[in-house]
Amino acid sequence: MSMASWDYMLKGALMGLKKEDQERLPKDYCSAKKMLRRLGLGYKKYDVCINNCVLYYGELQSNKNRVCPICHEPRYKQRKHPSNKPQKDIPRKSLWHLPTIPRLQRLFMSRKIAEHMTWHVRCCDENEKIIHLVGGMAWQHFDRTYPDFAFKPRNVRLGVCTDEFSPFGQSASPYSC
Repeated sequence: MSMASWDYMLKGALMGLKKEDQERLPKDYCSAKKMLRRLGLGYKKYDVCINNCVLYYGELQSNKNRVCPICHEPRYKQRKHPSNKPQKDIPRKSLWHLPTIPRLQRLFMSRKIAEHMTWHVRCCDENEKIIHLVGGMAWQHFDRTYPDFAFKPRNVRLGVCTDEFSPFGQSASPYSC
């Protein structure tokens, strides 16, 4: 999504809000990005091989690795008009990593949200109806396997679902069994 389309979408969302709520929200993409950074909810951006062979992380992160060590594809886009001035290299493909731990810590800062995140310890259905994953066999097996983890109510179990998620748009092949 481009910055212009983000700004347009944000302006449309702001129109339906009360005046006092509009004043608390960011007015454009750049101010939203600054707000998230001040909250400690930033992101890390990593270069990726165009064929998904390599994530340029750790030792490979340095700029001296200009081609993929596996498929030998260039890491950066070619300049159409080279100039004598030093220019920043533009990666052909990037991965945006949103660190999970600062986001979870931020959630636990609010007492109300912390109560919602630990409800699975307090809520148990006696008539053996499964109303949540807490009542399922997999959750109970996990609790038996890792009793130290299960003992602490603030420990969070994360589940990842990627059904119909295509990070590269229509060009990616769809998921099929």
